Amino acid sequence: MTRKNIFYYVSGHGFGHATRSCVVMNALHAIDPTVFFHIRSNAPRWLFAKNVVAPFEYCFVEVDVGVVQRTIFNIDKMRTLRNCEESIERAPKVLKQELKFAQANPPALIISDIAPMAFDVANKIGVPSVAIANFSWDWIYEGYLAEMKAFKGIIDSSRESYAKADLLLKLPLCGEFPAFRKTKSIPFIARKSTADKAEVFDTLGIPKTKQKVILLAFGGVDGAGFMIDGIERNPQFLFVIPTDQAIPRLANAVKVPEVVHVRFQDLVKSCDLVVSKPGYGIVSECVANQTPFLYTSRDDFVEYDVMVKGMKKCLPTAFIPRMYLVMGDWDVHLEGFIDAKQEWKDVATDGGEVAANVLKKYLK
Repeated sequence: MTRKNIFYYVSGHGFGHATRSCVVMNALHAIDPTVFFHIRSNAPRWLFAKNVVAPFEYCFVEVDVGVVQRTIFNIDKMRTLRNCEESIERAPKVLKQELKFAQANPPALIISDIAPMAFDVANKIGVPSVAIANFSWDWIYEGYLAEMKAFKGIIDSSRESYAKADLLLKLPLCGEFPAFRKTKSIPFIARKSTADKAEVFDTLGIPKTKQKVILLAFGGVDGAGFMIDGIERNPQFLFVIPTDQAIPRLANAVKVPEVVHVRFQDLVKSCDLVVSKPGYGIVSECVANQTPFLYTSRDDFVEYDVMVKGMKKCLPTAFIPRMYLVMGDWDVHLEGFIDAKQEWKDVATDGGEVAANVLKKYLK
């Protein structure tokens, strides 16, 4: 069989871009075993190694800047702007590097979620290119334009690149896509758990319990510290914390470091409730695994309002003000939501398979 090379450019901002890209790669390989993925990304390699069953080769490439976060709740717009400007200065060198790689490993197709430079590469070498996203960076940066006019050049540059894409596969919870010439809406792309809850809890050392189990999913960057008070003040619940941070031993909490062989989607499915900030990755996996979602606010995230409005139509949600979350005053919000009868709507989560069938048509 002749191997079909596919370049897959994946943004390293958060994990949502990477995790849904993994689903697409697996789905495309399932219907065409001849594909081989060259993952070009600034997301960590382990994330792909843990989730991709298709054959792939990974190379760290600064494919985009995304946004720079000051904390898990706040954006540093000035640093974001500076990093974007530096990225544009580096762009000719990076493009030259990618073209050289493409000459040595000719791709049949280029996919991007949602790095603009991918479409410049595809345009230069004359191969089809497809975007997969629920937002694009020009739309995000446009939200900062009133405050910082210097983003105008970044927006224009991004749109110039996006306009070269043959197609955008548009996911739910999406923003506006003014730059793309052709779009097609597809269902949620999300990782679905097939694990048994008892086995997951056994791996984590959680004995059989009548306690409700709550997943605190705030990332491993700086998200663990503020949770301690809330955990201690709510002994009626058992909390699961995916983090590599050093945190105190707590009688009603289980830390899940990355070395533990439990997939994140298995945690989502096995827990009774997820508490987090809204983002495509966590919301889509709550939808796919039918786990209710208690969320708090984020500052300067352009997609926040769109995300909140859309996710309320897809799964049971409730809001906890950030002040209460940080202060540990969780009991009223947790008990009122976790004990309520939840109604689930019929929401399609087969976007990975749908995307794969669209992408296959571009492979020659």
